[in-house]
Amino acid sequence: MRQNIWNLVRWPLLGLLLMGIAFVLWQSPTERTLGEKIRLIYVHVAMIWTGMLGISLAGLLGATVAYTEKAQLYRRALRLGWLGLVFLTAGNLLGMWVSKITWGTYIAWEEPRTLAVLLFTGVALVAFSVSDGLESYRSKGLILVGLAIFLYIAMRTPLILHPGDAARSSSASIRGTFFVMFALVGLIGGWFFWALEVARRPRVSSGSY
Repeated sequence: MRQNIWNLVRWPLLGLLLMGIAFVLWQSPTERTLGEKIRLIYVHVAMIWTGMLGISLAGLLGATVAYTEKAQLYRRALRLGWLGLVFLTAGNLLGMWVSKITWGTYIAWEEPRTLAVLLFTGVALVAFSVSDGLESYRSKGLILVGLAIFLYIAMRTPLILHPGDAARSSSASIRGTFFVMFALVGLIGGWFFWALEVARRPRVSSGSY
């Protein structure tokens, strides 16, 4: 029943979320220094935050997996981790485009956080692959916890060229746009997670009792 409802509403729901993003970008305020470019940054930041949220939730579930050693819970945590990494990487790729049109270079090698995030991405790809091949669910869970901690450390590295935390240092309207965009992109992340969750459930034949 739940799967049938999801099949009915999933595409209209995704369409509404995408329309919401388009509407927010259309109505979003610009910024004195960045001008229209800040609209790209709204999406960039929302994707980064969504990626961080996914990996952080994977770490929290990983701690539970390390304690309970439940296979199903690990699969959900790993899915969250991969989705988080996808959103984080997509946000960084968009950030590279913004960097190119703002500073003339795709990768600001002078930026310590850039190097930290690139290092995290490489480590995460290896860690997710390695953890999936381990037999011990305690080890699998601890790897996810370690990645979440590593991400926190990477995102605490200093910024030199980057203008700082625009979501907290700008006007109230710009701050509000950042958080509304994060909510919408985060819901899209939840949409993908639920779509993967439903896709992996065994189909029950209508003739089964």
